[in-house]
Amino acid sequence: MSQGLDEPSATPSRRAFVLGALSALSAAPALAQVPAQRRSYAFADGVRETSWRPFDFWRRVQIRLAGAFNGHPVEFLLDSGAESSVVDSTFAAEVGLTVDGPLNVEGLAGTTAGHGMSFRTAVIDLDGLVLTTNWIAMLDLAPFTGPAGRPVRMILGRDLFDQVMVDLDFDRERIAFRDPRRTPPPAEMRGLRVTRSDDLPNIPLAVEGSRPVLARFDLGANDALTLSPHFVSGHRGLRRRESATARFLGVEGWSDARFLTVGEVNLAGATFSAVPASVPDGWAIGRRNGPQANLGIELIRQFQVTTDFTRGRLWLRRRGVTEPFYRDRSGYLAEPRGDHREVVVVVPGGPADQAGLRVGDRILAIDGRPAGSHSTSPEPAVTAPEGTPLRLTLEGGVERIVIQHDYY
Repeated sequence: MSQGLDEPSATPSRRAFVLGALSALSAAPALAQVPAQRRSYAFADGVRETSWRPFDFWRRVQIRLAGAFNGHPVEFLLDSGAESSVVDSTFAAEVGLTVDGPLNVEGLAGTTAGHGMSFRTAVIDLDGLVLTTNWIAMLDLAPFTGPAGRPVRMILGRDLFDQVMVDLDFDRERIAFRDPRRTPPPAEMRGLRVTRSDDLPNIPLAVEGSRPVLARFDLGANDALTLSPHFVSGHRGLRRRESATARFLGVEGWSDARFLTVGEVNLAGATFSAVPASVPDGWAIGRRNGPQANLGIELIRQFQVTTDFTRGRLWLRRRGVTEPFYRDRSGYLAEPRGDHREVVVVVPGGPADQAGLRVGDRILAIDGRPAGSHSTSPEPAVTAPEGTPLRLTLEGGVERIVIQHDYY
């Protein structure tokens, strides 16, 4: 079931998904030419910053903000790895938006078809900060509703981060926006230089003693770390590391990847151990001299964060508490289907397989708690420690006991 990265692998595994390829989202013209983008911002009442406001830290992997788009209330998913803000196609139809034409949208491991929309002025209102733009991408974001457990209606990306400073306080789950022309750099925080690749932000990090490599700073990725196949193949320790075949969800759809555990990651002078990482079979976010990693929310949330991409800077200060990284120890993948979860992948020889779970099984409850799409907490399969028995109640009253353990 586990294997080294040098060896072939055939069976998708892992219960978790990586929404992060909403991260690394960039638009390339297909039949329609993307216009030169014009953006502006304004703070209410002539002030230089907003007050702190709470954000909804959905399952502690997604930052969600209430706001409005062209006067229509909407919830935004914050994504520093998105080159453009994105509106869901169903929401766009509901508010009467029309498209210019098709375009290609690139994720971590490939591309998908989307559309572009031009505006004289499109307005994003964040309660004290108003952003305007002349162009926004449109995608069908419905596939993310099931894995995320909540609809994704609009993604707020570069329209925000390329114009204003963003302060993220993960201890109090709050956010503030500041005018970079009138705000000094924050004190007592570690400053990092932000470089650009495909016009998206990258910062340095080191993996198991490697020289610093560029990693995309990606608040929209709900994992800890993604590594390029090229980087892993050149790192002897990682190349020989036991791994499990996996799947992740991005704008390009479901893609195959390997999952492994990185012994040590150093970011902004802070060291983290036993970090789960994915290695996609494809890597679409840069050439060999470009980014070799994608830094997701599970590592970013270990810090207090201030971004100022207008000046090419990012500031981090490690929090007093280290949050655990989510790790699948169950060996199955189940997607929400109304009042139940349907098993779509079972790892041969893994914990779920040993317990008798099969593809197509309908899970009604997990440890006695309803397992449907209305559930608002992470599955115990993601959070329980090794050795924990997981009781799955299937349709018809059948039960399966999955003893969880680290299988990669």
